[in-house]
Amino acid sequence: MDQAIATLKKLPGVLGVCVYDAEQKVMINRMPPFLSQEALAELGEQLKEVLALAREKLSYANEMTLHYDEVSLFVHTFADESILVFGEPYMNGRMVSYSLNMLSKPKTAEAEGGNEVAATEIKATQGVDFSGYVPDLKQRLAKIIGPMADIVFDDALTAWHRAEDPSFDHLLKILGEELDDAEKYERYLELCSEIVEKIRQWEQQSG
Repeated sequence: MDQAIATLKKLPGVLGVCVYDAEQKVMINRMPPFLSQEALAELGEQLKEVLALAREKLSYANEMTLHYDEVSLFVHTFADESILVFGEPYMNGRMVSYSLNMLSKPKTAEAEGGNEVAATEIKATQGVDFSGYVPDLKQRLAKIIGPMADIVFDDALTAWHRAEDPSFDHLLKILGEELDDAEKYERYLELCSEIVEKIRQWEQQSG
């Protein structure tokens, strides 16, 4: 949990993280010092009421975002816990959501071996084995979006494996949709231009 919280706090705009138990009592406090324990306890009570109201209308909802003039609050619930992320108004809720969803997924032996499986699927599906470039592609993505790069890239790979179009360009298109930011996507393509061109040439030769 500590490592996951540390990752969350590295995301742009995130100021602090707090974990509540099923009764909305503070379990872990990694909030800025100006938020006292009393303030967090009061906030927990308010969240309890808001979550109860939200679940009356959306029984399966597990996330919500509250926007104020100067701050944003992102709440994610799983099992018997709630995680509150406190941040600037520009905090990237999509990246926060990715991180929290990964935190709530139980680690299994199959999941831990996911990269090896993905590399095999790339070779079998595409006919061109570019798995050796995946770490480099992720590293360059991290220069654009930070520590969530692995999660975003792996999600794009998963969606690509399920798609009918096995081309590398289609993987890039899916990745652009995952990023949901045209400027960052263009910057990423510029960083990876030589790798992208090399893989495209391999595809032409194998096709």
